[in-house]
Amino acid sequence: MQLLTQISNSESSLLIFSYLNLHGKTTPAKLREQTGLSKATTFRNLALLLQAGLVEKEEDSTVADKRYRLHYYIKQNILELSKTLSTSELREHAVVSGRTETFQDWVFALENLPLALNQLTSKLMLSMRHPASKGLATECQKIIKMMAFRLEDVDDFHELLTALNGFLTEFDTRPSKKPRDWKQPLTQPVALSISAVAPDPTEICNE
Repeated sequence: MQLLTQISNSESSLLIFSYLNLHGKTTPAKLREQTGLSKATTFRNLALLLQAGLVEKEEDSTVADKRYRLHYYIKQNILELSKTLSTSELREHAVVSGRTETFQDWVFALENLPLALNQLTSKLMLSMRHPASKGLATECQKIIKMMAFRLEDVDDFHELLTALNGFLTEFDTRPSKKPRDWKQPLTQPVALSISAVAPDPTEICNE
């Protein structure tokens, strides 16, 4: 949990994770070229991601230049892993074991994690250029982006949550979805982030 908190609070770690998420397995040299991170920062954050079990590495013996043999790719989605580290049972264990502060630090980091990943992934996608025809460097694929903000008085927030969860379930289980091969790049990437906040009239705090 402490390691994931450190990663979640590190923009360079999340930038590397976002790049690997979009483009599949990649060499450190390519990461440095595309993210603008220094060599030391790149390898330090890759080591952190490896230690957390979020990425894996392998050597490609078919590459003649040894400097470009090592490839990194995602092993586990940080958002999926975070679901197992935000349960009420874990919170109770943190209280009993005197690690409440550690758990709270993770909760604060987790709150910003989806938005940070969306922002970094969107930035990477907007910088992508795919020539429509070989040899025509001026032609590129357009990126579509939609942004919205609403602040409304909603009578039944739980009804809204149910609708949002229904949409996310449909998005995650659509018939066209295939198991992800983390070594391969996404062909039609879509970055989606939803945030909804409201007071719960059914819960009263005694603190």
